Amino acid sequence: LYHDFIFNFNRVSGNFFYDYRDINNIKKKAEYISGNYSPALRSRISEILEKTNLCLGCPEETIKNIEILKKNDSLIVVGGQQPGLFGGPIFMLYKIISIIRLAALLTEILGKKVIPVFWVASDDSNFSQVSRATIINDRIQKIEIGNDKRISGFAGKRFSEIYFKKDFIREKTCRFLEILPSTGFKNEISDLLFSCLETKPTDMPGRNGNQETFKLQNEPGRQFLYLDKDSTGLSYFFSRIILKMFSKYGLVIIDPSNEDLKKLAIDTVYLDIENSGSGGQILKKSGLQLIGQGYHQQLDIPESALNFYIVNKGIRHKVHKKNGNTYVFEDVTLSKKELMEYINVNPSSISLNVVLRPVFQDSVLPVLANICGPGEISYFAQLKNFYEYYGKKTGIIFPRFSATIIENKIVKSFNRLEIEFDFLEFEKQDGLKKIISSMVGQNIDVMLEKLHNDLFERIKLLKNDLDRAGMHPEHSFSRIEKNLGKELAVLKKKIIAEEKTKNQKAVSDIEKIYLNIFPEGNLQEREVNTFNYINKYGFGLIDKIYNIIDFKDFTHRLVFLS
Repeated sequence: LYHDFIFNFNRVSGNFFYDYRDINNIKKKAEYISGNYSPALRSRISEILEKTNLCLGCPEETIKNIEILKKNDSLIVVGGQQPGLFGGPIFMLYKIISIIRLAALLTEILGKKVIPVFWVASDDSNFSQVSRATIINDRIQKIEIGNDKRISGFAGKRFSEIYFKKDFIREKTCRFLEILPSTGFKNEISDLLFSCLETKPTDMPGRNGNQETFKLQNEPGRQFLYLDKDSTGLSYFFSRIILKMFSKYGLVIIDPSNEDLKKLAIDTVYLDIENSGSGGQILKKSGLQLIGQGYHQQLDIPESALNFYIVNKGIRHKVHKKNGNTYVFEDVTLSKKELMEYINVNPSSISLNVVLRPVFQDSVLPVLANICGPGEISYFAQLKNFYEYYGKKTGIIFPRFSATIIENKIVKSFNRLEIEFDFLEFEKQDGLKKIISSMVGQNIDVMLEKLHNDLFERIKLLKNDLDRAGMHPEHSFSRIEKNLGKELAVLKKKIIAEEKTKNQKAVSDIEKIYLNIFPEGNLQEREVNTFNYINKYGFGLIDKIYNIIDFKDFTHRLVFLS
């Protein structure tokens, strides 16, 4: 589906509101937002964003963009992701730069300011997905916090309610820096990370150095709960890192854990309660339509499930509709009226799922465009009818920049092996066999297959001769054929092993190529931490990626660095 979204959009256009390639769609969407987005809502959202970003110690450029957002003709480009450890894998950097670059491009096209906004998915709760950072030296090295015995109870908790002692994170940061090679950029990274751990009074609105005042402002349910001089939050630490990394671009953070934002979500949640059952049927029907088009359905949500969770002690619990107007979550059963009253009194307890979150986002923000990865685009392909049922439309969906970094050491490996980059179409073991075969001078599989066929042809001839002589030792022949097959497999392994030993440099080059391009068999961008590359090439890498993004070309790019 993602492939067709990029290369054959006409095949999937019926699943989306807009053709992202059509400039007229962009202009019409911008005009519609400017004429229909509530000034009162704009003012409220700007106030929420200002408080959130000031709490994060944001740069001046961010505040300037929020001030611009207060104006009636300004728009936003938004994209989001879970808060990754130490900034997360490098695709996070690609997504944020895509948001910033598209906002700048649309500002130029429309002649009105488009603000880059990043939605930190702090309401999500899969801790295992964000609890490690991967670095590649001569091997893969990881910093993991999820398996540390000093922390526990995070399973199922939403990220906004995961807090660490600063000493713990300082220790992990030191270990992270230890595995980064010494370069001219390492001290800059160290300064950035440690500065993001510090929570100064000036970072917090209204604190004025008074810890008691700060505690009063952060009663249960408030944003950055329990944040003090000795602790830091997972989402908070991540948000400070990316704000500092992209300080000159004025990136704006939106965090759904903000209680004022939760209050704005109440109406969207009420709608979901009112339409419970119908929404599930719409999603199921859209999923079946996708399957009928030859794609997969990304969402398979039970019809009884509502599209939000109730959070208790940090744990998200699904809400199901049972027997008419009875609703159940955890071990609690409420009537429809009681559920609505509960939400109204406890807005911070609601957490929107992957279906309702974008509907809420496009209801309360002036979203011109949305930057998405492959999975998110597949979600949106199933959400069009759901949006229409709620009387909403998405922003214009754009794919994010996607790339693999090719370092000079990898280019040298390719040159030594005398192979081209289309060699990467092979799995590692198949690629290794191909290289070894070229060293032997012929294809090992073909050579051994010929030997196999010759031997079995001779056995067949002998069997026929014995048959004609009235002798039928079938069991013996079966045993011979079975053993021959085993011995030929052993021979193949020995040939490859011997060639590996004789050509260790070539094998080393193959290992290096796949280690760096497909670490642990995955795309590099989804595995390797951003600072793995910034440590080698500096923060100027951000500008380099910014300058090569082309919103007319969404093919996966090879970025050569030396």
